Amino acid sequence: MHDRLPKTAMKYKETREFTEKTVPKGLLADHSTAEGVLGLIVILDGQLEYTRIGQGRIAVTPDRPAVVYPAEKHHVTCSRPVRFKVEFYRVPE
Repeated sequence: MHDRLPKTAMKYKETREFTEKTVPKGLLADHSTAEGVLGLIVILDGQLEYTRIGQGRIAVTPDRPAVVYPAEKHHVTCSRPVRFKVEFYRVPE
């Protein structure tokens, strides 16, 4: 399952919009969120590829966002036009 956050997840911030030309280099390299932080890759237009290290690669589209799991290494690939942002969530204890 790549597109569902826990029902109790609470959004606390989001990035600005990025395109294939403005995506930060850090998102293209392997990286991870902090423990306890979930991300949601939201595509506004186009698509990108999301790779979870050791878990495979998926196409992320406006109809199919992707969950970024806490502390899990991942990266994105923008090989075609895309407009996207990343939302960040925490699950209350």
